[in-house]
Formats: sequence, structure tokens, C-alpha cells
Amino acid sequence: MKILLDGRKLGDTGIGTYVLELLRELTLLSEDDRFLVVLRSDEQRLLLRKFPQIETVICPVPVFSLREQTLFRRLERSFGPDLIHMPHCNVPLQVSAPVICTLHDLIPLQFKSEIPGLAARGYYYWMNRMALKRSRAVIVPSPVTEGAIREYFGDATAPVHVIAEASAPVFNGRSEGTVWARIQDKWHIRFPYLLTVGLLKPHKQWHYAVDLLHALRTQHGRHDLHLLMAGPENARQDACLRETIERYRLENVVHTLGRVETEELLYLYQNAWALVFPSAQEGFGLPVLEAMACGAPVLGFDYPWLVYVGQPAVLTAPPGDTDALATVAMAQLGMPAMRARWQVKVRAHASMFSWQKAACQTRELYDQVVHVSAIAG
Repeated sequence: MKILLDGRKLGDTGIGTYVLELLRELTLLSEDDRFLVVLRSDEQRLLLRKFPQIETVICPVPVFSLREQTLFRRLERSFGPDLIHMPHCNVPLQVSAPVICTLHDLIPLQFKSEIPGLAARGYYYWMNRMALKRSRAVIVPSPVTEGAIREYFGDATAPVHVIAEASAPVFNGRSEGTVWARIQDKWHIRFPYLLTVGLLKPHKQWHYAVDLLHALRTQHGRHDLHLLMAGPENARQDACLRETIERYRLENVVHTLGRVETEELLYLYQNAWALVFPSAQEGFGLPVLEAMACGAPVLGFDYPWLVYVGQPAVLTAPPGDTDALATVAMAQLGMPAMRARWQVKVRAHASMFSWQKAACQTRELYDQVVHVSAIAG
């Protein structure tokens, strides 16, 4: 089978991780499959250099732009794919090959502040509507995203298939000793620490991580705890986060790390007292499984997305109740023996998800869509 796949987000978190790990496993399933992967730069080619079944083409056309329509029509004529897989919502509308798209979430529709401006939100809605109408099948990472599709677009969509994602294999290994020296040189980390991973976006609700830190320090005597935030360059960029830090006078114990490389993140997960992930909504929540694969307990709230991905291996409290979450955390992680049991538990839970399984389910869907399209003519 010849598959045309959009890889222009390679190297990014989220969609970029999805594309890389899915391709890695898809190429192992059949030596006869051939992939044409669209990239935006030569640097991205380095990520795919070990896959002989993959041909790449550099097309510096912005993702989520109208110029994509012309691009994929031209690539279809030159490559002749049996199927086109778009890992996001901007699917090509004027191609003859069947299209599968992956919709990871609908967060910009659920949290309007994620996309400022009525016109931009309208365009995003239209792109998703066209993706659901034009695709022969839609992949989502969780029933939560499936439910959001039904809420915003009803049942008049392409068939929706839930295919769970997983942590990358790198998070099953051990960090190298040289990483510690580099991390200390960059950030001067103090132990023990809580860890957050992700960008500054309203639905992430990072201020609750600071509330939790304050509760642990003042109500449970954990004055030794610090908070490391991987992703944000500066906490002052988020008004609510900044105000929470200043209100509790925690400027000296909350540290923003900015962009973190994968091997650095591996070390941070493996040595964290816990990952704090208070997000109100995620399509899947890869950092949760990444942390678990590294043996880090996860603290969060009882939102449906976290229940799906993490239960029964996450420690939760009702949304927004950081005092209750601090109590749960100390009851379950306060003693070394109990913490060790949770480390075993979270690793076992993370191992239930795999990119191999995701690739097998995706490849089966490829066959179904191509077969049905051939019958339909």
C-alpha cells in the first residue's frame, strides 16, 4: 500500500510525537508498504533517516493554511497514493484518494480563549467540520474526544475510531549520567520536586499546581518541596499563574524551565516526587503516561480524560480541590514504602498502552478504508 502522510509537525510535541511513533511502528508491520511523508524542513528528515520505506518531500507550506489544498492535490498526482492520512483537521478537499484524519481534541472549541478572535475560531470550526465530512474515517485517541465530536457536530460524521496512544519507548529506559550534570548546570535543581509538563494554555490550569504546592508545604509540613515547570519560559506570561505564585510568596520555589529536551525530560520524570497535571481537558494526555512509564506518580483532578488515561493508577481529587489532593498525595506517597508500591503500579499501567498496538489498529483501518473505497468505485 502507498500512503501519503502529513509529517510537517514532526519534532513538535503532541501531533509531532504521534506522527513519529506511529510511523516507527507502521514501517515494521509490512515491508511492502511505502510512505510519502510531507515535511517542512531538512532537519525533520533526520528523524526519519532510519526508515527505508519512507520517502520524504520538503514543502514549507504552513500547517492549517489554505495553500495545503493545492499542495496535496499536486502530491497525489505525483505519488499516486492508495490512501492519505492527515494527523490533524485540515484535510485536502479536492483529492480522489480516500482520506483518514486524526482529530486529537476539540479544545479550541471548548475553551474559546485558546484561539482569540471570532474569525479564527470560525475557521477552526469549519476545518473540523470539513474533516469529519470529507474523511472516510476519523481516528481519535480517547472516548473523550469522540464525545466532543458528537457534542459539537452531531452524528453526521465519518465513522469515528478510538485508537489509544502511548508513551514513547525512550521513557522506558534510564537517563544517562551526563544528563544530570547538564541539567544542574542549566537549572540548579533542588530535590524533592513536583513537576509539570506542558505549555501555558488556559485549559492546563497550572495555577492549581502552585495551590497544591502551597497546601503540601503549609498543611502537611513539606517545606522541602519545589515545583519545576517544563515548557513555560516565564510564569509571568500567565496572569493567573503569576498572581498565585505571588500570593503565596513562592517565587523562590517555583521554577520555569522553558523548552526541555527529551533526555532531560526523561531524567526529570524519573526523579520527580510526582507529576502534577491539573488540566481540565486533554485529547489524551501523553505526559501522564510518559511520567508513569518513568515511575512517577501522577496527581490530578477527576476529569473524564484523566479517568480514561490514568485510572486506577492516578491520584485524584474533585476538580479544583487542591487541599483534598494534597491530603491524598501525602496519604499515598508520604512513606517511602507506599511510594515504591505506587511506582510499580504506574509503570505497570503505562505498559498497557503501546504504539505497536496503535499502529496495528491504524493499519487495519487503512485496509478497511481502501477496501470499501475500491468497492464504492
